[in-house]
Amino acid sequence: MRTIGTARRRIGVAFVVGTAAMAIPFIAAAPAHAADITESHEGSVTVESFPSTKHVLLDQFDDDGGLLQLTKVKVTATVDGELEGSVKNLSASQNKTLHGEFSAGIVVNGTGVTDLAAEGSDTETWNLAPGASAPISLIGNDSSEATITDPDVLEGFVGDGTVDYTVASDVSVQIDGPAPYKTTGVAGGEATVKVDYTYEDTCVVDPDSEICAPAEPDCSTDGVSVTKIAPVKNETEQVFDLDGGGTFSMTLLAESNPIGEIFNWTSTVDVFEIQVKGGPGFEPYFYPAGSMGADGLHAPLQVSQDTWHSVNYILVCSAPDEPTCEDDPTMDGCSPPDCLESDSFKIDPVTAGDHALPGGGTFTIVKHDSEEAGETFDWTSDVPIFWISVKGGPQAIPQQFFDYAPQGATSDDGLHAPFNDNSGKWYGLSHLTICAGDSEPTCEDQPDMDGCGEPTCEEDPNQEGCTEPTCEDDPNMEGCAPASNQCDTVEGFKIDPVTEGDHGVFTITDIYNTDDGQVFDWTSTVPILAITVKGGPVANDPQFYSYAPDGATSGTGLHAILNPNSGKWYGLSHLCVKADEPTGPAGLTSETPRKDQKESKEQPAAKVDPVPAPKQDDDEGDVDPEPEPAPEPEPAPEPEPQVEETPPPAPEPAAASEPEPTPEPAAGDAPAGE
Repeated sequence: MRTIGTARRRIGVAFVVGTAAMAIPFIAAAPAHAADITESHEGSVTVESFPSTKHVLLDQFDDDGGLLQLTKVKVTATVDGELEGSVKNLSASQNKTLHGEFSAGIVVNGTGVTDLAAEGSDTETWNLAPGASAPISLIGNDSSEATITDPDVLEGFVGDGTVDYTVASDVSVQIDGPAPYKTTGVAGGEATVKVDYTYEDTCVVDPDSEICAPAEPDCSTDGVSVTKIAPVKNETEQVFDLDGGGTFSMTLLAESNPIGEIFNWTSTVDVFEIQVKGGPGFEPYFYPAGSMGADGLHAPLQVSQDTWHSVNYILVCSAPDEPTCEDDPTMDGCSPPDCLESDSFKIDPVTAGDHALPGGGTFTIVKHDSEEAGETFDWTSDVPIFWISVKGGPQAIPQQFFDYAPQGATSDDGLHAPFNDNSGKWYGLSHLTICAGDSEPTCEDQPDMDGCGEPTCEEDPNQEGCTEPTCEDDPNMEGCAPASNQCDTVEGFKIDPVTEGDHGVFTITDIYNTDDGQVFDWTSTVPILAITVKGGPVANDPQFYSYAPDGATSGTGLHAILNPNSGKWYGLSHLCVKADEPTGPAGLTSETPRKDQKESKEQPAAKVDPVPAPKQDDDEGDVDPEPEPAPEPEPAPEPEPQVEETPPPAPEPAAASEPEPTPEPAAGDAPAGE
């Protein structure tokens, strides 16, 4: 566009942006926990170079069914106008001084406002040489606002529709100065209408109002104290005293939409539950095992605003800050008498019926559950019980202690956990610890028991019952003399002391010590039917080895009975040896074998009385797998063992052959002989 001015010139060229209103909602986050919250909506239209009227539509305020209360509305009208162009001195010989003025204005009418006007202007002067040009850049900005607090007027802003504002705009451009000169340019701008809704959370202002006061939830954990923290102040960090003792600290955090208000917390005592009140309800947080801090808690969601409600108040369910046995071990119920670990017993959970005690005996429980009093139990025992501690309720609460010392008791009724002040009942039964005596009470358990307090045999060995006769005092006493099948004085003989070498027909080939004690090996020129080995005190029974009915002519690894104190066999004292036929006193040679005695046959393993014996080392005391053949009663060029299983009427020599080895003893038998 081109304009030639001679005195005063007015120019105006509109730039086209469009005629439709453009509304942009914006929600400004309020400081955390503030009573007043602001929510903003705005819209804009273009300003033409010519007078025009356009509409801006903005959302009404949603009061969330009455949970939010609108307290103030501010309507702001803003105009941003500008002129961009150039001016030129058309004179070829004269300097020119030119002056320009620019203005842009709007008038807004609508809900809550009438003729809300804003106008911005700008001026500039140009000194131009002949034929010179200069740019034009003029800006006109302005805004005005109106605040509405009248409840009747505010009602027009509340709803789920829109509020309508008309915007009338006008732009003016004027250039003054001596002619001739030329100007070109474009003028226009933008108009904006903004509405700020200021409101309160009804439940913050009046938590007890009908719409905001649902029934407060009960703590789901028994035995805790409940503290209501309200109202929550707009402070970065706060510390509150808990009703049951201890402190609760909150760190408040403000986050922008759509998150909303959150807070972190710490406590000096265990917290089991927190209920955060906001809007019409509670947001629950549970800590079943107890906690002393957590982050990111908030109130329930405010669906219409897509953010969480402001926090009205919180309920804190915490453990009572009572002294514990760890704090004061001397406190009543904290120091039960010592109980031997082997005699103590824990029942967890507490179940009705029989419970075996570690020291022997049975502890029987009968449970009761009363609507008025809570859980209790009766008990019986077949061994004395010296004390019982009953646990119930939070960990910090001391156990209930029942003392039956020093005599102990075998029954009682109505035992229970500590008292719950909140419910007015005993706490539920968690577990029991029982100090029980042995299945047979001792004088240490019950000093007043009959027979207790009398001197012991160590203290008075001459008192009645402390001295028992020995085999030296009474050789005929039971257990003092070997049985006739162990040492026959007519058919056997005694070797005392036990020494290596020949003892008539019986030879002790070796006496040696093993890790398990003293043992010996033997051979004989006649079959041996039995050997008894004596060792240890006179009253001890001998170790008995039987080779009946056929007898044996050799054996290895024989020993006395076990010494229970050392865990080894007793040393060798003397032997009783019973031969298959009379041999006379020790030191005499045998007579010719009986005709009915087999000349050669596998020797049976010795049968041993069931007296426990320790296991020998692999390399000591083992039976020789290939013992030397026993000498024949009558000389012969070569050994001729009888091959028949039963003896014939008259012995006949067999073909010469190598003698067969004596079989090894079966597992559990004594060492085998030949």
